[in-house]
Amino acid sequence: MNDFRGRLVIKIGEGSHRRVYQHPDDPGLVVKVPRKAQPSRLYNYLEWWIWQRLKGTPDEILLAPCVACAPDYSWIVMERVEITDQSFHDKNNHKDRRDWMDDIKANNCGIKDDRLVLLDYGSKRTAKRLGIPLEIRKPANSKGSRGGNR
Repeated sequence: MNDFRGRLVIKIGEGSHRRVYQHPDDPGLVVKVPRKAQPSRLYNYLEWWIWQRLKGTPDEILLAPCVACAPDYSWIVMERVEITDQSFHDKNNHKDRRDWMDDIKANNCGIKDDRLVLLDYGSKRTAKRLGIPLEIRKPANSKGSRGGNR
């Protein structure tokens, strides 16, 4: 899965720290890459570990799933979700809110299975609330492959 970096041509979004591209081999996936090597890799790291902490729990349905990440966090692959509009967000953002959630604004959310999900959840505050270290460590189950979920 890690041979796609030179083929990321369809940019579908951009934030303060990362650019988001359609995965070149699977339009149902997105690839997030840092805008700059440091500290932007930290947000891929945080997102990966938040997903690892919550997958398999009831809160898993509140997140766009991560499926793989690079061992150095230079990219992360996630399932692509439908972008929400402000009215859907306003109507649904209170239903499943959890104490660990942070930055739940419309442009950080999407729709999966008719539910509001976070698609950008790699925040320091969320990681702290979940007990995830803020220093980068080696990914679990990454190996530059599917990461075991999909």
